[in-house]
Amino acid sequence: MNPDLRRERAAATFNPELITHILDGSPENTRRRREIENLIMNDPDFQHEDYNFLTRSQR
Repeated sequence: MNPDLRRERAAATFNPELITHILDGSPENTRRRREIENLIMNDPDFQHEDYNFLTRSQR
């Protein structure tokens, strides 16, 4: 996680986890979303460079 984001969340006057559950619809939805995110983030098929930052020959 971005260090700036982590610092801001730690300084919040509200519970960021509660807001996350509200936005996701429920704690179970948050858990499921995070599970899917982890699957994608750890899948080698999704581990590639951002093409916007590659030179023409690297693409």
